[in-house]
Amino acid sequence: MLSSADLIPADDEARLRALVPFQELLALPDVVFDAFIELIALAFNAPVAMLSFVDADSVWMKALYGLSEPRRVPRTQSLCSITILHEGTTVVHDLSTAVLPTPISDLLNEMLHLRFYAGHPLQTPQGYNIGVLGIAGRAARAFDEDQQQRLCKLASVAIQLLQLRLILPHSKAKPSPAWIFFHDELTQCIVQLEAGSTGTRLEQIDLIAELLQRDLNYINQTLRT
Repeated sequence: MLSSADLIPADDEARLRALVPFQELLALPDVVFDAFIELIALAFNAPVAMLSFVDADSVWMKALYGLSEPRRVPRTQSLCSITILHEGTTVVHDLSTAVLPTPISDLLNEMLHLRFYAGHPLQTPQGYNIGVLGIAGRAARAFDEDQQQRLCKLASVAIQLLQLRLILPHSKAKPSPAWIFFHDELTQCIVQLEAGSTGTRLEQIDLIAELLQRDLNYINQTLRT
């Protein structure tokens, strides 16, 4: 079983430095990230989804769908702390039988009554895992390699979206036009998923990931010109 010390990666000091610019986003409610997390939950048919940052002592929820709390969890109590130790997706099909550190198991099973978790690290271009894009549920379930690949794609979209948010001129009174555009795109994607558009769910996720990536590429190119 992992100990608290095992949850700290060897590069944690550098990882925490990479996280610093993104921490200012925690204080800012943002409908774009709320819509993005709702989209993730719908895409994977999960009742809970989260976008989190892992700092020195805590895991902070930048966006949370399906739960109102907790917005902050001690690092030793969060599966996100395990997720950032790996390059790939961390999947726990049944939390009630998984061998996990007791603080994590108690939070997920006894307090939140969750049974399933899948999370992919949010990795910066420099290779630091600063947080997690994840889903959870109240019933044990499978989450195969194809689904894991799609979560990975959307985690890549998420880190790019966070980077974009840092550079866009933005205020509560006057949001950036690019940010409004991206929110509208996310809303349309949610409508399409709820309507059950044609194709399998994996095909729908692929189309959404491609659309969002294309939008990000266009916005970034526009900002450079």
